[in-house]
Amino acid sequence: MMERGCLWNSFIMVGRVSAFPPLIRRTVPGLLESFESVLPPGIAATGRGALRKLYASIPAPSFSGEVLAACPSHLLVLHCAKLRWTDLGDPSRVVTLLGRLGVQGVSRAGLAAPGPKLVSGQN
Repeated sequence: MMERGCLWNSFIMVGRVSAFPPLIRRTVPGLLESFESVLPPGIAATGRGALRKLYASIPAPSFSGEVLAACPSHLLVLHCAKLRWTDLGDPSRVVTLLGRLGVQGVSRAGLAAPGPKLVSGQN
């Protein structure tokens, strides 16, 4: 399929944070309202119990299928050649990637340690 010009969805999204809630509100009615009912405006969290109860009570929508596919006019697809995928779901993979990029002095234990944050493109 790739040879015929099909694209692979890497599910990398770039956008303003403020653009996503209206899409979710429009396509999955009630989902954001559920969170707003336990998270008053300006408060980061009201306790684990309220959030656990909320997560147990709401359906698990497919973000791609129910939100993005329902709003194609709000989306843009870019063909990006010569990119590679790296699954950074494990600290050892992060350390390996940083080593390939020439970043020195980072260990698996160091990833969890408090201190300065590594920011892409900065020393």
